[in-house]
Amino acid sequence: MKVNKPQRSAFDMSHPSSDPYPNYRPSGYYNQAWVQSALGVPINMTENNYVAQNVYVLIGDAIRGNISNLESILDKGYQVAMVHGDRDYRCNWLGGEAVSLAAKWRHAGDFNEAGYESIQTNSTYDGGYVRQVGKFSFSRVFQAGHAGLFLTIIVFLGY
Repeated sequence: MKVNKPQRSAFDMSHPSSDPYPNYRPSGYYNQAWVQSALGVPINMTENNYVAQNVYVLIGDAIRGNISNLESILDKGYQVAMVHGDRDYRCNWLGGEAVSLAAKWRHAGDFNEAGYESIQTNSTYDGGYVRQVGKFSFSRVFQAGHAGLFLTIIVFLGY
């Protein structure tokens, strides 16, 4: 099956490319005065920075060239959750898993040896798999595309 056809979404193989689901337009929400005030943000949110986009297009995927950024924040003890939907073709879970396993940080050995556990949200729903050591986790979420949180909210809320 060829999934990179124009009629299929590169971010969710199960969706037609003509269906803009989810409709990712957060600026309408974040640019409201009351939301900005609550967040303490004095400026409008911009959905697309063309300078950053052009640099990204010129050099390719930033994480491939800068895994050291991930390694640095892991070594500093920040919480990092890499969440990948199994229907995302462009940012597929296999690549995300490979990056999580390739990162060289102080607990890399423990992380690479850790097994996967099921993401159980209730007694009947298996939402995916997670590997975690300390504050670093990699999750493969079943039946989710690029917008995994939006599409599989039950996995993240635990209902």
